[in-house]
Amino acid sequence: MTVRWRRGRVVALVGACVFAASAVVAVPVLRDLAGGLAFTGVAQDVAVTPDGLAELGVTASSEADLSGVSVFVDGEPVPVRRSGNRLVLTDTDLNDGTHTLTARRARWLLPDDEVTRTITVDGTPPRLTVDETAVTDLRARFTLKGRAVGATAVTVDHRPADLDDDGTFAVSMPSVPTTVHVVARDEAGNNSAREHAVAVRHPGMRAVHMSALGWSSRALREPVLAMAADGRIDTVQLDIKDEAGEIGYRSRIPLARRIGATRDHYDAKAVVDQLHAAGIRVVGRLVAFRDPILAQASWRAGEKNRVLQTTGGQPWSGSYGEYAFTNFADPEVVDYNVALAEEAAELGFDDILYDYVRRPEGALSRMRIPGLRGTPEQAIVAFLAKTRAAVRGHGTFLGASVFGIAAQRPTAIAQDIPAMAKHVDYVSPMVYPSHWGPGEYGVAHPEKQPYDITARSVAAFVRQVRGTDAQVIPWLQAFSLAHPYGTAEVVAQVRAAAKAGASSFLLWDPACRYTPAAPPPRG
Repeated sequence: MTVRWRRGRVVALVGACVFAASAVVAVPVLRDLAGGLAFTGVAQDVAVTPDGLAELGVTASSEADLSGVSVFVDGEPVPVRRSGNRLVLTDTDLNDGTHTLTARRARWLLPDDEVTRTITVDGTPPRLTVDETAVTDLRARFTLKGRAVGATAVTVDHRPADLDDDGTFAVSMPSVPTTVHVVARDEAGNNSAREHAVAVRHPGMRAVHMSALGWSSRALREPVLAMAADGRIDTVQLDIKDEAGEIGYRSRIPLARRIGATRDHYDAKAVVDQLHAAGIRVVGRLVAFRDPILAQASWRAGEKNRVLQTTGGQPWSGSYGEYAFTNFADPEVVDYNVALAEEAAELGFDDILYDYVRRPEGALSRMRIPGLRGTPEQAIVAFLAKTRAAVRGHGTFLGASVFGIAAQRPTAIAQDIPAMAKHVDYVSPMVYPSHWGPGEYGVAHPEKQPYDITARSVAAFVRQVRGTDAQVIPWLQAFSLAHPYGTAEVVAQVRAAAKAGASSFLLWDPACRYTPAAPPPRG
C-alpha cells in the first residue's frame, strides 16, 4: 500500500473500503490496481523464430515492480533473468507451435498482476528448390524458376521474385548468370538460402577448323560452306589468335595493337554475321600461352615476367622456337587473353575455344615461372574461371583444347581435366590417332586403328568430366601422316567418339582442306 498524508485525517484504501481517522497517521494509498506488467518485443498472435524469442521481454511500470514476477509457458513456470529493465527467458528453446506466455506478480490483499501473450514459434525454414533445367542458349533471356514452400518472400540476387500461393516463383534476367543467390523467407523470419550454379549445356557441334588465312581464301572457304549447306557440319571454328601470336582481324585491344599482333585477314563482325545468317555457329579458337609476338615484344620492352623462362633466366624455347611461351601466371598475360576473348564474344562469336592453355612440355624443375602461386594446374584453372566470368555475360560458351595424354598425366602440361571441367562448358581433347604411340590404351597400331583408339581415349575424358556440366567435344584427325586419312577414317572416328559418349566433334586439318564426303550428314 501507498500512504497518502492528509492534515486532520487519514484515508486508507483497502479494497473498496474507506476508513477515516481524526489523527494524523501514515496510511498507504494503493496504486497500479490495474497492474503494470507488459510483454514487449513480440506482437500478439505472430510467428517468431526460436532466435526471435530473445527479443521477448517482460516490463513493469517501474524496474522495482519486476521483483516477484514469475513467467509461465503453457502454464509451466520457466526460468528468467534480468536484462536491463526487462525480464527475459533464460531458455528460448521452445517447440514449434502455438504457446501461451504468462507473466504474474502476486500482490498483498489484491488480485495478482497478470498479463498473457499468445505466440507461434516457427523454427522451420521454407523448403527451397530451384529448377535444374540446363540452359542451351546463352543469348536468350533467362528465367530462373523454383519453389519455396512456406515462404512469404523470395529474392534472387537481391531482386524480389513473383511468388504464387503454392510457393512457385520466377525471375527473368537479361542474360544467363554463372551463379545466383536465392533466399526464401517466411513470416517468422526463417531463411533458406542457396547459391545456385546455373546449369549450362553446350548445344553441340559438328565443326571444322579454319585458320584466319584459310578463311580469306575462297578456294578453302567455299568447300566448307558447301559442307554446311549439305548438313555435314553446323559450325565453323575460326582462328582469333594463332600459334604465331597473330590476331586474324583488326583487334581493338590496346596491347595487341602496340605489339603489332593484329592482321587484316578477315572482318570479324562481318564473318560472324554472314555465318549466323546461314545458320552456322562460329567458334573462335584463341591460342593462349604459345604467343611469340607477345613474348618477344615483352622481353625487348623489359617486361620479362610476361615470358616463361629457363632457370637461367632466358626465354623458354623447348622445341617451339625462340620466345615460344608467355607466362600463364603473369596478370598482364592473363588479362591480354581474357580481353581478346571478351572482345570476340562482343563481336558475336558463339564460343571461345582456348588452345595451348597449358605450360610447355618438359621438366618443371627446368622452368622459371615468375609470379606463380600454387601449382601450374591451379593457375590454368583460375585463368579459365576468369575467362568464363568475362564471356558468359555476352552469351558465349567457353571450351578448352587439351592434350590427349592429359586424362592420364595431368601434371605433364598442367591440364587437370576434372578441375578444368568445372570452369568450362566443354573440353576438347586432341585424340588424333597419329599422335598415339603403339600400345596406348591397349591399341597396337593407333594410326591404323582410328575407331579403337578414338573410342578408348574419348571414353577416358568422358569419365573425367562426370559430375560437372562440361561436355567432351574431341578434336578428330582429318589429315594424313604415316597412314593416309580419308572419308573412312574420319567417319570411323566420328562413330567411335559418339559410341564413347561424345556426339559432337571438331575436325582438324592444318591445311584447312576437307574431304567433302566426311563427315556424314547428321542423321
